[in-house]
Amino acid sequence: MRDKLFGHLPSLGCRVAGFFTFQYLRLMLYFQGTGRHQPEEVRHFTEEVIGAVAGLAKSAQEKAGNESSAPFWILGGEKPTEADFTLFGALAGYLVTPT
Repeated sequence: MRDKLFGHLPSLGCRVAGFFTFQYLRLMLYFQGTGRHQPEEVRHFTEEVIGAVAGLAKSAQEKAGNESSAPFWILGGEKPTEADFTLFGALAGYLVTPT
């Protein structure tokens, strides 16, 4: 990300700007409270959330009466809702972000 955001700067400027941006974001997460959790706690929270989402998806799929490979919407309607797009974005971000 650093190169995409600060790629127009010289190499040293890009690294310095990236470092200060990282420190700023880390500090803001700490003040917010999110950054105060230990890695094990974050992993546990992540597993709980993924488990809850999987349960919601399974119940939505069963309610729709679809076979396992057929598409379905998380809230069980005929068309996708904001919940489907939000869930997709969050899961895609989680799956492609290295831990």
